[in-house]
Amino acid sequence: MKEMTIDEIKEVQLEILIYIDQICKENNIKYSLAYGTQIGAIRHKGFIPWDDDIDILLKRAEYNKLLDILYKNNNAQYKVFSLKDEGYFYTYAKVSDKDTIIKEKNWPDYKGLGVYIDLFPVDFVPEGKEKEYYDEAKQYEIGLHNCLTDIAYVHDKSYMRLLKRLCRFREVKRCREHDEWYWKNKLDEMTRLENGKDMACIVTGGYRLWPKEMLDNYIDVEFEGHMFSSVRDYDTMLRSTYGDYMKIPPESERVSYHDFVAYWK
Repeated sequence: MKEMTIDEIKEVQLEILIYIDQICKENNIKYSLAYGTQIGAIRHKGFIPWDDDIDILLKRAEYNKLLDILYKNNNAQYKVFSLKDEGYFYTYAKVSDKDTIIKEKNWPDYKGLGVYIDLFPVDFVPEGKEKEYYDEAKQYEIGLHNCLTDIAYVHDKSYMRLLKRLCRFREVKRCREHDEWYWKNKLDEMTRLENGKDMACIVTGGYRLWPKEMLDNYIDVEFEGHMFSSVRDYDTMLRSTYGDYMKIPPESERVSYHDFVAYWK
């Protein structure tokens, strides 16, 4: 297999995003660029130069609608992975290019996963119990990871792997008293609220709340020469996570947070 360059990875990711955007437009599905991808669009009109991923987010109903379409399409080039798939341990979906494969350096590999973009669902949270709700979801996420992944990350050196096994053994053993569908069903039960004041990505990431109105209004923003969707109030969304997101970080902090090697099949 031939290792992919960073530019090749970004090109594949962009093509996946174009594919997703087309489906969303054809089916009236609202989505927004998210996290570093959203910063890239606003600050650089494309990828953050030292970043190498693409994220989008959708309200849960839109997310489920998109997943249904992606599974039914059975596209020749792209494959969707989600909690519907046996053995899948991420709590959000990924759309992957079938001509590529990735090897994680510090995280377990998932069968067949190639270069991908991430799809994050946003859920309603009960008023007055937002943080407790998020913390409960986080425990189910941890339970799922412990149930399905190696006791220690599979790519660790042997000594570190043994040490992590010893530290995590009791917790992992408890989580494995249940199968993966127990943990997945627990997570699913927390995504069924149909209304509320605020919304959050309860299944992953850091704790932050967004008013539901933020996920109702969208604009087009430029990203790598194409126009994609973003929440209109991207400034509030980004400041809630990054503070002054328009400030270029010092050179020492300009690093990618993804730690994998990608290959052409």
